[in-house]
Amino acid sequence: MSIHPAAALRQAVAHLALAPDALVADTGFHAWADTPTCKILIGLARFTTIDPPFAAAERVGAHFIALTEARALSPIERLLLGRVYEHAMG
Repeated sequence: MSIHPAAALRQAVAHLALAPDALVADTGFHAWADTPTCKILIGLARFTTIDPPFAAAERVGAHFIALTEARALSPIERLLLGRVYEHAMG
């Protein structure tokens, strides 16, 4: 089963209790991740404001990290972060 990107975006906005227009889909980025049971399509969304929603992240037990802190991530997370970074930088 897969979920449409617009529905995933709405779920993320609701989960983080953000304004409806706080996230937009970046339709130019797609990646796939293999799991033991299936392939997962990974999309990308971006915030529409300059400042990240720190309080919203804290409410759901998440937090933002500096790029230098990414060394602590797993190899697959670092690989995905690198792909997102390259995409964002053009």
